[in-house]
Amino acid sequence: MSWHVIYEIGSGDRISMWYDKWNQHGPLCDIISKRARYEARLDDNLKVSEMIVNRKWVWPDGWEDRFPVLKDLGIPDLTNKEDKVMWLTNNSQTVMFLLNKPGLT
Repeated sequence: MSWHVIYEIGSGDRISMWYDKWNQHGPLCDIISKRARYEARLDDNLKVSEMIVNRKWVWPDGWEDRFPVLKDLGIPDLTNKEDKVMWLTNNSQTVMFLLNKPGLT
């Protein structure tokens, strides 16, 4: 199920840099190990918005060579809009992800 959940970045304040699927490559924790993040002193709870300064990624020195996929990541245009959780259908369409609450019709 988790491969159907994707995140659309608004402000980037609620989207995990490492664990959420917000880019075309999937969660970065599948590419960058926890040990590498620890050695770089990057918080495990880091949000996407915290890794962008002046519309540029702030990767640790040497990371783009060590993890070439980082060169392919577009820089999200952070806005004051809320981040959204989306559902990727089997037809590769994205729709808003909503949960039905018991008792609501």
